[in-house]
Amino acid sequence: MMYLKLDYNSDKLNEKTIKFIKQLIEDEDGFYVKLTTNKLIYERDRKDERFITALKKIKIILEKGDGHYFILSGNLSCNFNTGKPWTGSFYVTQNVVINNQSDFEKIKGVREHICFTDSAEYSIKNDDLKYRMTKIAEDGDFVYNLSQFDEFMELFEFYKQLSTAISNSKSYKIKRVSDPFYFEDISDKVEELIDEQKTEMLKSNGELVGYKVSKEQYQKLSNDTQSHITQLLEIEIEGEKSDYDQIWNIGLDNVYVSNHEQITDKNIEDITQINIKNIIRQNTVIKIVTEFNGNIASCKFLNLYDMGQKIKVESIDNSLRLIKQGETGDVA
Repeated sequence: MMYLKLDYNSDKLNEKTIKFIKQLIEDEDGFYVKLTTNKLIYERDRKDERFITALKKIKIILEKGDGHYFILSGNLSCNFNTGKPWTGSFYVTQNVVINNQSDFEKIKGVREHICFTDSAEYSIKNDDLKYRMTKIAEDGDFVYNLSQFDEFMELFEFYKQLSTAISNSKSYKIKRVSDPFYFEDISDKVEELIDEQKTEMLKSNGELVGYKVSKEQYQKLSNDTQSHITQLLEIEIEGEKSDYDQIWNIGLDNVYVSNHEQITDKNIEDITQINIKNIIRQNTVIKIVTEFNGNIASCKFLNLYDMGQKIKVESIDNSLRLIKQGETGDVA
């Protein structure tokens, strides 16, 4: 086990990091950690260049116990100051990072067993540390090169803008919302109703999708039969064939209503998804037939918004942010 002094400037670290450092020092059993860096930056021993006296901008990865980990960033070096013990220390340069999404075992790094101390007297001797640092630097698991990360981030930002531009997002002003009516799906016909008592509902291509049922007919049905009848309403918007096609193409799961003409991250929680049963185009009028929802009548806009694409982009964005977080040591 390596005994290692932790140094830091309290003016440059937040309270959470300082508290964390003190907890590390108090633990006498030590920690199984991984040492890693994005770029090998070191100083050679002036008296014997075979050995290294400092490793800069490295990270100590400490397992949390639930498979995730903490990241402590800083510089590992020998001390040659006159009047002080010639022992090594780790100088913490950035706030601690807590990673709750990645697996400690999958992190690439050099394994060490370290017991942290606040006393230079008990820390590892310079000669021993020089040898250990040299071996660490030579280990193939020490350097995880992210030199092209910034270029990739720029490319991803362009991808996000492009994704937004081609996501088919669009909004239509709602012209009218019909009163609710009852509907019998063609695939779930009710034997108590005869066809002559119902009004056919067709797709724009003439395909039969079900029947409208009057309120009077509905009330005469048994409770069990009523459970097979759905309450619907129509939302009317203005649009051409291209708009009609776009609604189908974006996917019916990506159609919403709201009071916002443009959907953004700030108002995304305000939109209501609708359950579409049919879409009918009559000249420049498009009727969206959807299951009844009490919120629909008060909404002003029909919104097309590709939520699946948004989730994919956010997932990639969060993953890249965590990588960047690990690279810089910045706190999220």
